[in-house]
Amino acid sequence: MEPENIDKLAEGMKTYQETHDPRKFRANDYLCLRAGEDADPRLSDLISKDKYGEYLGKGYHGIVMASDGFPKTEIRFYFDEKFRPVAMRHNLGMGVLQYEMFEYYEDYYVGQQYSYMSKKLMPFHFTYYFPQDGRVTELRTIYSAGMLMDWSRILVQKISLSYENGETKLVSALNCFYALTGGSYVLDKEIDMLAPEPKPKRRRIDNQQKLCEKMKSMIRPDMRLIEAAEVFFTVVKTAKKNPDAILYYVAGRSHFQDSGKMLFTLSRQTLTKDGEFYNLDMQISFDIADDVDVPHFSKPSDDPDKLYNLMLASEAFGVLRKYPITDISVTVEET
Repeated sequence: MEPENIDKLAEGMKTYQETHDPRKFRANDYLCLRAGEDADPRLSDLISKDKYGEYLGKGYHGIVMASDGFPKTEIRFYFDEKFRPVAMRHNLGMGVLQYEMFEYYEDYYVGQQYSYMSKKLMPFHFTYYFPQDGRVTELRTIYSAGMLMDWSRILVQKISLSYENGETKLVSALNCFYALTGGSYVLDKEIDMLAPEPKPKRRRIDNQQKLCEKMKSMIRPDMRLIEAAEVFFTVVKTAKKNPDAILYYVAGRSHFQDSGKMLFTLSRQTLTKDGEFYNLDMQISFDIADDVDVPHFSKPSDDPDKLYNLMLASEAFGVLRKYPITDISVTVEET
C-alpha cells in the first residue's frame, strides 16, 4: 500500500469495513491491559511516549486530546504475542462504546474506529500506519461519510513523524480534501496544520449612525417601495469600504404587530468591537389584507448592486411594490 495513492487507500478502507465486524472479536485470545493510574508498566511506557497515535492508535490519541486530563472512563487495550495492539476499547458508559481495531500486513497496518450505541455499530475514521525500522513514520487517516455510503468527498489527514533521542517529532501535518472526479479522487484543498495562523485583519468599527441620519433626511411619507429602496441603496453605497459589512432584506408579516401589517426590511450589518453587530434597518410597513401574503426572504450579500437586483427580481418585491406604504422607519440597533 502506497501512502500517497488515495484511490487505493479509500478502496482498502471500504473493503475492510465490508469484511470485518468488531463484534466477533475474541477478547480472551489476547493480553488485556487497562489504562489508568495503576496501569501495567508496559502500557504506561507506551502511553507516556504516544503523542500522535504512533504507539496506541489514533483512537486513543483522540480520546486523550478530547479529555481534560486523563480519561476517567474505562479504556482497555488488547495485545498480540508480539505486543502489538490489536484493539482498543473505550467504555463511555450507558451502553456506549468506542473501538479501534487493528490488522497487520507486510509493510503497514490499519486501524478502524467504530462507535457502538443502542446495538448499532457505526464505522468512523480509518487510519493507515506506515512503520520504518519498527516505528510509525507516516499516518494517513481518512474521514468520510462512509456510514452514509457517501464517498463523493473525503478528508485525508497526513501526518509525518521522525524520532530523535527516543522522542517523536512532528515533521508535517496536512488536511487534504479530495473530491471524486471521473472515478478517481482529485485534491480539492490542502491545509497545512503547522502553518502559523494569519494575523487577524484590523476590524473597521462602523456604527452606521451617519448613514442612518442621512437616510432619515431623504425619506418622504408618500414614497413607493421602489423609491424607499433606492434611498437605502444610494446611501449604503456612500459608506467607506468595510469587508465585514453584510446587506440583506427580509419580507413578511411581523409576529410582534397586528396581523395585517406586512414588513419589508432592508438591512446593513457591521461588527462591533466585542464581536456583536450594529444593524442599520430601513423598515417599510404596509397595511394590507390578510389574504395577501409574500414569502419570507433573506438574501445576504456584500455587494449593494447585486442585492438590489436580487430584490427587484424577488416575488416579495413584485407583490409589495403595488401597495402604498403606511410607514418608513430607519434605525440603528446594537445586538
